[in-house]
Amino acid sequence: MAENKEATIMSNNKKQLPAFLVLTIICLVAALALAATNAVTAGPIEEHKAAARAANFSAVLSATAYEEVKLEGADKSVVLVEAWSKGNIVDALSGATVTSEAVIEAVNAAVEAEDLTASAKGFQSDVVVSVTLDEAGAVASLTIDSASETPNFGTRCAQDEGFISQFVGKTAPFVRQEGKVGYCVSASAEGYGGAVAVTLGVNLEGEIVGAKIGDNNFRETGTIGGKWLAEDKLEQFIGVDLVNGGALDTIAGATVTSDAVKAAANKGADALRAYLGIESDTPVFGEPKPIEYADSVAAGDYSVSAAGFQSDVKVNFTVDENSTITALTMDTSGETQGYGTRCGEDANFVNQFIGKTVPVMEFDVLSGATITSNTVVKAINSIAVAGAEQPSVEASAPAGDAKTASAKGLLSDVKVTITLNADGTIATMVVDASGETEAIAKPCTEEAFLSQFIGKKGPFENADVVAGATYTSNAVINAVNSLFAAEEAAPAGDAKTASAKGLLSDVKVTITLNADGTIATMVVDASGETEAIAKPCTEEAFLSQFIGKKGPFENADVVAGATYTSNAVINAVNSLFAAEEAAPAGDAKTASAKGLLSDVKVTITLNADGTIATMVVDASGETEAIAKPCTEDAFLSQFIGKKGPFENADVVAGATYTSNAVINAVNSLFAAEEAAPAGDAKTASAKGLLSDVKVTITLNADGTIATMVVDASGETEAIAKPCTEEAFLSQFIGKKGPFENADVVAGATYTSNAVINAVNSLFAAEEAAPAGDAKTASAKGLLSDVKVTITLNADGTIATMVVDASGETEAIAKPCTEDAFLSQFIGKKGPFENADVVAGATYTSNAVINAVNSLFAAEEAAPAGDAKTASAKGLLSDVKVTITLNADGTIATMVVDASGETEAIAKPCTEEAFLSQFIGKKGPFENAEVVSGATYTSNAVINAVNSLFAAEEAAPAGDAKTASAKGLLSDVKVTITLNADGTIATMVVDASGETEAIAKPCTEEAFLSQFIGKKGPFENAEVVSGATYTSNAVINAVNSLFAAEEAAPAGDAKTASAKGLLSDVKVTITLNADGTIATMVVDASGETEAIAKPCTEEAFLSQFIGKKGPFENADVVAGATYTSNAVINAVNSLFGK
Repeated sequence: MAENKEATIMSNNKKQLPAFLVLTIICLVAALALAATNAVTAGPIEEHKAAARAANFSAVLSATAYEEVKLEGADKSVVLVEAWSKGNIVDALSGATVTSEAVIEAVNAAVEAEDLTASAKGFQSDVVVSVTLDEAGAVASLTIDSASETPNFGTRCAQDEGFISQFVGKTAPFVRQEGKVGYCVSASAEGYGGAVAVTLGVNLEGEIVGAKIGDNNFRETGTIGGKWLAEDKLEQFIGVDLVNGGALDTIAGATVTSDAVKAAANKGADALRAYLGIESDTPVFGEPKPIEYADSVAAGDYSVSAAGFQSDVKVNFTVDENSTITALTMDTSGETQGYGTRCGEDANFVNQFIGKTVPVMEFDVLSGATITSNTVVKAINSIAVAGAEQPSVEASAPAGDAKTASAKGLLSDVKVTITLNADGTIATMVVDASGETEAIAKPCTEEAFLSQFIGKKGPFENADVVAGATYTSNAVINAVNSLFAAEEAAPAGDAKTASAKGLLSDVKVTITLNADGTIATMVVDASGETEAIAKPCTEEAFLSQFIGKKGPFENADVVAGATYTSNAVINAVNSLFAAEEAAPAGDAKTASAKGLLSDVKVTITLNADGTIATMVVDASGETEAIAKPCTEDAFLSQFIGKKGPFENADVVAGATYTSNAVINAVNSLFAAEEAAPAGDAKTASAKGLLSDVKVTITLNADGTIATMVVDASGETEAIAKPCTEEAFLSQFIGKKGPFENADVVAGATYTSNAVINAVNSLFAAEEAAPAGDAKTASAKGLLSDVKVTITLNADGTIATMVVDASGETEAIAKPCTEDAFLSQFIGKKGPFENADVVAGATYTSNAVINAVNSLFAAEEAAPAGDAKTASAKGLLSDVKVTITLNADGTIATMVVDASGETEAIAKPCTEEAFLSQFIGKKGPFENAEVVSGATYTSNAVINAVNSLFAAEEAAPAGDAKTASAKGLLSDVKVTITLNADGTIATMVVDASGETEAIAKPCTEEAFLSQFIGKKGPFENAEVVSGATYTSNAVINAVNSLFAAEEAAPAGDAKTASAKGLLSDVKVTITLNADGTIATMVVDASGETEAIAKPCTEEAFLSQFIGKKGPFENADVVAGATYTSNAVINAVNSLFGK
């Protein structure tokens, strides 16, 4: 039985699979399942990682495309991309570049937004855009809100159809310029909780401009290693360059994470260095060893090099026996064009080293060329490093002297400097396009573009231009060609140059002549025209028709599509030949007269009998179609051989204004010849419809008019002509003015009245001084100042009164100059309280009254003491107050000049009802009443009076001290005096450049009382609600006075400046005996208040006090990176960094 049981068990075991086989099958199934899962998820995971990397790249360097670069031998965690700007190009609106770029950024964001709306930071405000898209995803419509940008500049982006149309019908992204903008690199290193990724954005100059730490796998402890995610930690990467490197702070308690951040940053930076060919033995982020310098260097010549951003920078210099640099040149031509290359071209940068002692510890960095600037100093200082060799200087000019020329680019002149080989080919070529935008300028300064010129001889007919930078690259070509043209442009005779009006600007033509007077060479400078128009007018196809021929040219061909510009060339050439031939008899006489768009100049010479021998017309300021027929023989022949003036000369059909201008100019020459039969000529002008009308008369022995010539060339031709003709002027000849009832020309009332007024003013001047000397004063009318001249009888009453209101309209001015109005003043003594005004001419007649009264007020305004005058800001202009004081210091007289304000506001502020509250009283006045409806102007009067008393009383102890600080609209000036204990005794604030609503409370006791009797500086002074900028300006100015008082405990003050966000930031320090900083004052008044204030406060500045610079790892103020870095840079420059 037992045997059977055992047999049964053995039989069952044979039916079961072995255990190892079962386990193997399970593992295979699991592996297959895992592989399948991995196959399904690997793609999405990798896409997720790539998307995270792309987001990081976008965060550190803005671009529209990132193209990965395959690296050999780099750490597997390193990903390097080139950042490119690609998309539909949008030209910025001229004068509104920043706003235009904000629109582009916002449109790109809006296309991706759910509501198709987005905003971006403009020049002064956020610019908001809304778009609609068509079915293809292109922009169908675009609405821009730039109303808060600068008026007439950024605001135009919302109104300019040409600008907006660049977006419509096109798909995002939109860009200003296509091209490479920099590099992004990402790398990882093992931290405390896993891999720590660091992503850096680097510009084309090699400077880090953006940094981001961490990715989706960041697992560091939030309160320790996680601190590396804070914005202030990222900012320490900004500005570090790949050549010179920098240092990173370590976070206390997060050593492992800090080391991982530094390691990852160095992996990425080293990979980018290798890709760019930058060699260095030290990591980008590390702790550089301090350099030890010798006590002195040997006198002699040195030639040294140091690695710059793109090339070795060579410096040749001479050192005297005191280790002082006496001469220095440098070759930075291999650096980034328009950036590092400028170090060798900028005289101020180069010359700053002359007189400095080696090693150089203090120097100014050239803006935009930080790496190259530092490389120059590194090269100089290399001779002072212990054990350094001292090679002799080498020559730096391969052949010939440098030649420089400029030509018009898109936004500015582009300067090109070349040197030539012995065979006349180009040896070196440097382009300065720093006035263009960086994206346009850079490719025009790089080897890819410039190589086509090197080793070749110009001029260059078919040089390639840079795509997307046509204007700038053509400017380079034009400048180079002009250098070769200048080289070859004088085979015979001297060069002759003339200009004529093109479409947009003057076109300049330079020719030289062969011995027979034909043109040998011809160079055209049309750089002010658009490139498409200018180019064909400067090329051989057009210019060949002139070479070997003698002008002038009647039927020269013009360039199709460039009529204005090519005609300008022809006109300029012809003017050179006309000048050559224009003097067969007698001297040339020239006169001008008003054409349609500009003055037309006529030059004639006369035969012996006084007839016209030659006649040349310059109408280059008119349109070509109008000007040309007025300069041709068909028109001019009617004058030749005849004597003017010409009454019935024919005009050119369709060019009436211009041809009449020619006739008027000719006639004026003959009129001038004949215009003095008796007596001397007298001239006066009066206001016409569009311009002043000038009248010249001569008088017979009896005082009647002998001759009369009218120049109304500034009026329209239809109005001016009849006012210069005999039919109108005959009524004056043989008569004596003034003329009360002279006839005016129908349809030309303003102009003919101007003639009459001018004539009458000549007679009025003749008769205007029966007794006493003339006195003149002016006052504000409706459109201009009205001038009143009076003479007085022996009893002080008015004898004569002449009013010049020629700047007003004729309808208003005329009745204010006539006897009906003026008779109320004659024989009376002012001032006049209740003088009648002319109905419909209130402003002008009140101006007359005010001017007269001011003459009498001036006569009576000094009963005691000398007059004192002060001004204060009114609504539209400064209001001037003049007072005199009685013996007891009270006000005796008070005169207000508010002539720059409107008449309705100014008048009540000058009248007794308002001024009586001050007479007989002593200021300052705290509660003076203001005129209803004229608050600004009356407060200006009060402020001006108070300032006079404040000035009288402002020095109870010590001398007055004054300082200014930036307010909202202007500098705010604060004047204080101190008590014996150093507390403030008096304080006067001048905020007259601010608006009245903001300025007033900042000058009043309620605000100023917090300073009186106290000693600054003031840390927590209260600001005026609604006037933060202005009141902070007061506080800053006061504090600067105390800072200046206390800022020199040891040593002399040292000052340096560095570039902030909007302006230079100035730092002044004094040092303790051990060389540490004793005091530090920052003037960032040119920055915005929100940015500047924290950079001037103790919380930021305390990190420098008691320490010795330079400072490698100083903290910056969050949200004020540029300004705080400017402070750090300025301090470091004082310590020699």
